Amino acid sequence: MGWPIWLFGLLAISLASAIALLRLQYRRATLGQPQLLPVTLLTNARFFGRVGLVMLMFTGIAGPIVVLAMVLQFGLEMSPDRAGLALAAHPLSIRVASILASRMGSRHLERRVTLGIVSLLTGMIGLHLTVVPGTSLAMIWIPLVMVGAGVGTATVAMYQLVLTEVPQADAGAGSGALQAFQQIGIALGIALVGQVFVGALGDAPDPISYVEALKVALWVPMILFTGLSIVSLKLQKREHGDDAA
Repeated sequence: MGWPIWLFGLLAISLASAIALLRLQYRRATLGQPQLLPVTLLTNARFFGRVGLVMLMFTGIAGPIVVLAMVLQFGLEMSPDRAGLALAAHPLSIRVASILASRMGSRHLERRVTLGIVSLLTGMIGLHLTVVPGTSLAMIWIPLVMVGAGVGTATVAMYQLVLTEVPQADAGAGSGALQAFQQIGIALGIALVGQVFVGALGDAPDPISYVEALKVALWVPMILFTGLSIVSLKLQKREHGDDAA
């Protein structure tokens, strides 16, 4: 697509910079100096496992919402304000679910993560079925509410689970690393789902093509959340087994 060569150079530099950063953190730890990303976190497999779960979850969330905004306007031919009204169900339900989840404190964290991911999967399946020419706002709101409820429910519990793996002295660094990996997941999701969508859309898009391309792109989060649901259930069973022991 005419990308200049220096863009690929920057990609290579970013990898080299990441390696240099890690080496610096280990050297500072050896000297007993403060680290931006403490070695105690870098060697904490449970911490990075849970951070990876957060990253993958946001990989499956961000892309479909960005693509859906395009499909509503160009595929379903909604005006920008009407498309915005349709999408508003997503952040509003995140807000409500987050408030309710916060009131539960630290109770049933693993179960809430599983419930949230299953809700995300259900919502994505709902979008796959309901986004068709002529659909009503209400039919779009229903799956978007499911997606938003899943985000709010799972994220609050996930953050609590991740930070329980972090020593008190490293809480700031752990929270920062968690936010960074969340942003990486968002970027990956937009790139991945966006690429699948554009590839399915073709060179001569029409309203029907937009809808069909969305259905193809939604297979990415549906497959991802199916896998995450299985992983979350296994982690939940393992945690309960450890508690029983």
